[in-house]
Formats: sequence, structure tokens, C-alpha cells
Amino acid sequence: MIPDGATIQLGFGGIPNALAASLESHKDLGIHSELFCPGLKHLIQKGVATGRKKNFHPRQHVFTNALGDRDMYDFMNDNPSLASYPVSYTNEPHLIAQNDNLISVNATIEVDLLGQCNSESIGGFQFSGTGGQLDFVRGAFNSRGASPSLPSTPRRRGEVSRVVPRFRRVLW
Repeated sequence: MIPDGATIQLGFGGIPNALAASLESHKDLGIHSELFCPGLKHLIQKGVATGRKKNFHPRQHVFTNALGDRDMYDFMNDNPSLASYPVSYTNEPHLIAQNDNLISVNATIEVDLLGQCNSESIGGFQFSGTGGQLDFVRGAFNSRGASPSLPSTPRRRGEVSRVVPRFRRVLW
């Protein structure tokens, strides 16, 4: 689902880093992401992420913040291919969409029949905080050549559908 030459955004957690490892055979990926993580560093070091085909900030890996280990921070230090900008710039959907084939990879917990996504609560209780997920979904939706998708069932102790008639609410 991620073609050669695509620009990618990876969300937070183990799944994005695992996905990055599975992209080693790709060519000329670009990076425009709220978060810079070890998986993205790995793709740059392997020559997979070059940014050569990006329309917006070509040959630059754009991000807002970074979360990783000492090795990643050493890699980032004085690296001219990395460009950190304020979140108001990096997460602006109109700017995100300027890259063709922008693929936004994030997790969501459930989707209701109206198409609303819940990425922050389980059973009505807060599980995660808000981030740039919606910004990147909107940007990717308007990026030429991109196609957002979400598997309807995660594998976790059997099949559990992400599609629900409505979100659960907690009455205090």
C-alpha cells in the first residue's frame, strides 16, 4: 500500500517502527511527519528515505518532534537532511497535501457508522491524547495519489471489529 516515491508519516509507538523496518526494499521514500522516530532514522541510513521525489521540501525529512534513543539523537545532530519546524507548520493539512502520494500511518481504536474515528478512549475512558492524526489524515486525503485505509478488524484475542454503531459514553 506504500508505493516507491511516497512521502510517509508515521504515528507514535511500536507499530510504526515495525512498519518502517518492513519498508527496506522501497525506493526514494520521503518523510513529512509530526514525530521523528528510530524507524525513520533507519530508513534514511539504509538509503530508502531520500526525499528525492517529494514535491514539498524535496530531499528534506520534515518533522516537529523526536522520540528515540541516544543513537537516533546523535544521528540527528547537525544532519542537514533533517528539518524541524513548529507543529503549526508541519501539521498544516494544506502543506501536508502538497506532497504527492502522502501516506499517513496511524492507529485508531474504532470507527462509528458515521465515519467518526475514536483514537483516544476505550470503553469511554481516556486511553491516549490528541495528536496530529487528524491533520495528517486530512492532508493525506487531499494529497494527489494517496489512498487512506484502515483495517476493520485488529487481531487481539480473536477478531474484534473496529466498526461500531456508536461510541460508548461514560455517565459520571
